[in-house]
Amino acid sequence: MGMLLKHGPSQIARPREIHLTTYGFDASMEAAWDTILGRCAANIERYSIHQHPGEPTFVPSIFRFSKFPRLKDLTITTNYLQLFSVSYPHLLREFDRLSRSRSATNLSHLRFEVHFYEALPPNRGPPLLQEVRLGWINHSFWRKLAGILSRSSFSHLEAVELQFIYSHTEGDLPEDERSIMVDLMRSKLEDLQEDGSIRLSVMVGPMR
Repeated sequence: MGMLLKHGPSQIARPREIHLTTYGFDASMEAAWDTILGRCAANIERYSIHQHPGEPTFVPSIFRFSKFPRLKDLTITTNYLQLFSVSYPHLLREFDRLSRSRSATNLSHLRFEVHFYEALPPNRGPPLLQEVRLGWINHSFWRKLAGILSRSSFSHLEAVELQFIYSHTEGDLPEDERSIMVDLMRSKLEDLQEDGSIRLSVMVGPMR
């Protein structure tokens, strides 16, 4: 497990940011994480999670967003297989739990960075990218997430950013095809755009 805590000069025991990677996250690390949540969660405003692509262990506790009452900024970096094979039910459950708290959540910015080049076998190129595209666009996760985030408890939510990143080594996608993918994804998230209060940004492109 890798972790970075950020705080002001007089806030050593009250960090405002946590940056977490799941590499090496075993049972002992999970116990340490629970301890950190108990001591620091009340003050955290920015939380970023990086699900390591080579890490087979899934850790549901990293998604306990309701533990952070002041959380304003959330970033989740993952890859296609992790998100749609094991993570998405836990994410939906935790966002739902967050929406059912007694008062409105403070969350204002949500970012997803999904890498699908890490999930592809070598030398498969654009045909497999098209399969992946259809998979992540049509997955029920996006509509369900949009439905949860459109609840009144997320009234402070200002922006949702989605980035889908692939590698040049797997073959590039034409600009017009990427535009179609962006439009399709936006249609899955239409519940977020009804009143125009939430900025929705969708990007599909190669790793820089």
